[in-house]
Amino acid sequence: MKRIFQLITILIVSGQTLSAQSGIDLGDLKINQPLNTRQEIQYFYSKTMDAELVSFETPVVRDFIQFDNGLRLNIIYQEDLEMVPNATEFHKGLWIKILVNDFDSRYRKIKDSTAKIIKDQPEKGELYFQAPGGQIFRMVKARIQEG
Repeated sequence: MKRIFQLITILIVSGQTLSAQSGIDLGDLKINQPLNTRQEIQYFYSKTMDAELVSFETPVVRDFIQFDNGLRLNIIYQEDLEMVPNATEFHKGLWIKILVNDFDSRYRKIKDSTAKIIKDQPEKGELYFQAPGGQIFRMVKARIQEG
């Protein structure tokens, strides 16, 4: 049977750099969210995750959460809640791996935020969390390789 889909692991390095290990060009990850969650989502990604926020009101209400290598989360706000995945559906979807050099400070920022903690393993340098809006992240402490 031919493989149609390839798993892409997305990494944030040194705070904001994202890269895909599949060798393909990076683009948008589209996520539908309820319109009434916009302010919380904007605050979380711009303040807690230190990502650039680019907002549009037309033709649809959306935010681009921009990372420095060109990857962005394309969040489209919906009034029709049937278009929005629930928390369980996000648990079954794409989980984004975040590799950070400043794990301890980012760990504290996320723990102090409105993110839902899924699995907390600071001793292993890992934190699984669900961001406002539902997207799942696995934050991992970057290990410096000695050569």
